[in-house]
Amino acid sequence: MPDEVAVEILKLVDGERSIALIADDLASRFDAPRELIVRDTAAALEDLSLRGALEL
Repeated sequence: MPDEVAVEILKLVDGERSIALIADDLASRFDAPRELIVRDTAAALEDLSLRGALEL
């Protein structure tokens, strides 16, 4: 089963929102420090980019 947060990150990727805006949205819905969400979001997007799943 896909990671719930990873799925939410992908739902927010629209080519317009920055990582900071995506993190703000996630921080409002998940109980975690914003700094951690920013770091995890950036890492997830970088991993997906390296796998060819999206372009940064």
